[in-house]
Amino acid sequence: LAPHKGLVLYPHFFPHLVERWFDKFYAWRKVSPERLQDVVLISPSSEYCASLELGRVPDRSDFQRYRNRDTERIRLWREAIARSNEMGEQFLAAVHSGDVVAQLKPIT
Repeated sequence: LAPHKGLVLYPHFFPHLVERWFDKFYAWRKVSPERLQDVVLISPSSEYCASLELGRVPDRSDFQRYRNRDTERIRLWREAIARSNEMGEQFLAAVHSGDVVAQLKPIT
């Protein structure tokens, strides 16, 4: 990849990153902090996740968990989507006000 200038905005559903292939999980693999120096990671807080009806962000395991209960699964996913829109609006408000810098934390 060609070098870039500026920041990389990375919305993610976890507050951490793991370097891996999509189909392989290696818990010991960590992303080097040097590779993240220009990355702004946006993720839901644990409080946000706990406030969702499932107590977590919906994921693909819900298809099995809510098998033959599509209406319930879809309702829960739509709730999370609506709440995510609220989170996006809060982020944009912080960017426009300049308060976003005060909310940044280093990725460790």
